[in-house]
Amino acid sequence: MLNELNSVESLEGFSVQSLRNQELKSLDHSSEKWTKYFLDSREIGLLREMRGRADIPALGRFLNIDVGIVTGDNDYFLLDESTVNDFHLDAHSVPVVGRSAALPGIQFTQRDLEHWASEGKAARLFVPKRPFSAGVRKYVTSGEQRGVQSGYKCRIRKEWFVVPAVWTPDVFFLRQADSAPRIIANTTDATCTDTLHRGRVLDGAAADTLAMAFVNSLTWAVSEVSGRSYGGGVMTYEPSEVERLPLPVSGSESLDLSTLDALIRERNLEVALDIVDRVLLVEGCGISRRDVFALRRIWEKLRDRRRGRKGRSKTTAPYQGQADTTSGGEAARTGLTKLIA
Repeated sequence: MLNELNSVESLEGFSVQSLRNQELKSLDHSSEKWTKYFLDSREIGLLREMRGRADIPALGRFLNIDVGIVTGDNDYFLLDESTVNDFHLDAHSVPVVGRSAALPGIQFTQRDLEHWASEGKAARLFVPKRPFSAGVRKYVTSGEQRGVQSGYKCRIRKEWFVVPAVWTPDVFFLRQADSAPRIIANTTDATCTDTLHRGRVLDGAAADTLAMAFVNSLTWAVSEVSGRSYGGGVMTYEPSEVERLPLPVSGSESLDLSTLDALIRERNLEVALDIVDRVLLVEGCGISRRDVFALRRIWEKLRDRRRGRKGRSKTTAPYQGQADTTSGGEAARTGLTKLIA
């Protein structure tokens, strides 16, 4: 059993005797995080059953997830358009995503990248190429004057200003998520910093298909008991935790990328879930409507508890302070009923 107290003062009225009539739950400390035990026994059993299904593979079967680039000093290595022009660094920089706010949907396009740069955001990564130009040497000198080379990550490099492991991923993954994690298919030449995770597709998998398939109640429910949530209520994931998430894909060829991408950009998460749940969970995996309802409730329950730890309401936005239309409760289940009936 698990009993949560919200403050030290709560201990004054707490008695172990009050736990006698509470539900006993089957615990598995070897492979499960304690967060799961905020659920009731049936919900815990459902998650265990779903994760044990052979027809629902782990995400790692399709994607190799890695951390983003560790620059050592994002303020220096990430360049806005003005800095690129001032030091003539266009040929010595590559497109980069340094913040999740640049990723509003489930695909990242050249238009998204250009829009981000047009707002004055740092959308280029300093990657000097030999022979070093006068602009590169000047920019390196400016960094040394600021003491950038003294930082640990820079100090241990052969050349402090040469960032390693710069490659273009097939997908981005939100390392930290407020409402729900996402896979974002990358259709640009951009890489990313370690604010995000990055991934390469395996065995001919399609990045856009994986991004769509990820938007389902099963994967999101399991994600709530897979990552780590701290005082701010944001869920954080390690690459290995992402790769272990279940990812139903049967029937994904019926999903429409433009429709789902638009819904995610508009923050209509429940509608997007309704569509994908019907196609992948009900029709593709044969999961009953009752169990799909339960999976959605599990995600809502754990998400709302996590986000509420900082006194935030359900309407706290999952994407950089903008309104979230996730309604939860009966409204969401009514929509789901209509779609899968």
